[in-house]
Amino acid sequence: MLPVVYCIGPEQQKTFFEIFVAPILSTLIGTVAGALFGGYVSYRFGLLLAERKSFNTSAANLRRAFLDELLKLEAGENIDTYNILAPALNKHQAAVFEFRQILSSTKSAAFDTAWKEYYYGTEQQEIPFLEQYADLGNLNKRKIYRHLAIDRIRTILSFTEKNK
Repeated sequence: MLPVVYCIGPEQQKTFFEIFVAPILSTLIGTVAGALFGGYVSYRFGLLLAERKSFNTSAANLRRAFLDELLKLEAGENIDTYNILAPALNKHQAAVFEFRQILSSTKSAAFDTAWKEYYYGTEQQEIPFLEQYADLGNLNKRKIYRHLAIDRIRTILSFTEKNK
C-alpha cells in the first residue's frame, strides 16, 4: 500500500501516486502527444513546401523555354512564325515534358490539350505539324499565324500559375 500524505487535513487525504506520479505521467503523455502532433504537422508542411518548390522550378523552366520565342513573336507584325518556332521545338518539348510530370491528372489533361493544339494543330495529328504556322509569304496569314502561336503559347504558360 502506498503511503498516505495529508494535505491540509485528514479529510483531504491523497496518495503518493495522486500527488507525484499522476502529474508526471500526465505531463509525459502530453509531451509525447504534442511531439507526435508537431512532428506530423511539420512533415505535412514539409511535403507541401517540397511540392510547391518543385512546381515553381518546373514552371520557371517552362516559362524560360518559351520566353525567347514569345518575345520575338510579340516584337512586330511582319514576323515569320514558323522560322521562329521550328528551331525551338526540342527545347519546348523538354520543358513541357518536365512540367507535365508535376501536374495533377485533371490539370494534365487540359495541359495536354493545349500542348497538342500548339504542337500538332487543331486536327490532332500523329506527327508534329509546325507547318500550321507557315505563311508562305502571305502577309495576312503571317499576322494570323503569329497571333495564333502567341495565343497558344500563352495558353500553355497559363498553367504555370498555381491556382489555375
